[in-house]
Amino acid sequence: MQSVIIGLSQEQRQGVTNLLNQDLADSYLLIIKTKKYHWDVVGTAKGFLENASLKEHPGDLPTANEMVSRLVSDHE
Repeated sequence: MQSVIIGLSQEQRQGVTNLLNQDLADSYLLIIKTKKYHWDVVGTAKGFLENASLKEHPGDLPTANEMVSRLVSDHE
């Protein structure tokens, strides 16, 4: 891999990477929590389930291969 020279040391680049990873993780979690709270208060999820052709699998924790298989099927 070619070296990238941007004026930061390896330690500084790692620090920036850590901060960006934390910011990205926080942003996604905030989106997920906001949607969940909205669904819990407004009941949006129930409306989706009543109209969706896709099936939900509550309480089911499939293997990684089964997760991919279900997602492929749902996308098709």
